Amino acid sequence: MQMFSESLNDDIFTDFIHSVKVEADRGTLIQEALALKELRETVYVSNRGYQSIPYHRDTPRASEDGLESTERVVESCYEYASMFLRHKYDCSIEKTQWWVNINGKNEFNVPHQHGRCDLMGLFYIAAPSQSGRLVIERNDGSSYNSLYDNVPMGRRLEIDPEAGRLYLLPGHLWHWVESNVSEDPRISLAVNFYLN
Repeated sequence: MQMFSESLNDDIFTDFIHSVKVEADRGTLIQEALALKELRETVYVSNRGYQSIPYHRDTPRASEDGLESTERVVESCYEYASMFLRHKYDCSIEKTQWWVNINGKNEFNVPHQHGRCDLMGLFYIAAPSQSGRLVIERNDGSSYNSLYDNVPMGRRLEIDPEAGRLYLLPGHLWHWVESNVSEDPRISLAVNFYLN
């Protein structure tokens, strides 16, 4: 005899990844990124390749470094993220910080998250075949047990990044990019959005 009735189920504490294509002249963006690598030394945070200094939206430093096209893409990412946040969460962006990553052959990004950043964006300027998957992993208690072992995307999502696409996800999620085994560089623009 069964002793069950009125079973209820709610999924709680959900995270997300949202992506959109962003129109941009990727050839010019690649040139700007490679010129920046020659202009400024790398900042070692999560990248085991080249990571630029952080820039802030609406400050002159990026223009001074010859990143006009990159700034336009940051502005497009800002506009889209603003729309997304207004529609889904009824909130707005207070400040934006961004930087350029370049990963040559055998270079990668170590697992990390973006601290106090509320929403992060990754725009792929160049993502050659075999240049490494973007891996996103939950960083809550599910990481320490077996409950989600057989659930698709239960703990981890692996994405083959697409050049010209912006990926948005919560800044607290652990993520990394696998080693680039192609001969061509993987180039991305990371954007941190901080909310009001």
